[in-house]
Amino acid sequence: MKCRRRYVVFEVESDLNISGAAAAICKELRADPGSIRLIAYDAESGRGILFCCHYLLDDLRKKIAESRFPIKILGVSGTIRAAKRKFGLS
Repeated sequence: MKCRRRYVVFEVESDLNISGAAAAICKELRADPGSIRLIAYDAESGRGILFCCHYLLDDLRKKIAESRFPIKILGVSGTIRAAKRKFGLS
């Protein structure tokens, strides 16, 4: 299945290794290592962008909601530019 790109904008509520968290979630979902990855992260604001494929989006949201990671999903976009514009990322 072709991967339609989705960019998940998130906010971290505490100090957390975001790359490690993304890798752990990817492993728990049994997805390919490149199908969920960190695109950008600003440590000062605690906001960042994760890339995922459209068919993993619902599973990713569920896994983050029920997981031990203090991550809050702000929204999803189809392009990085729109994600930055909608959620005030630079």
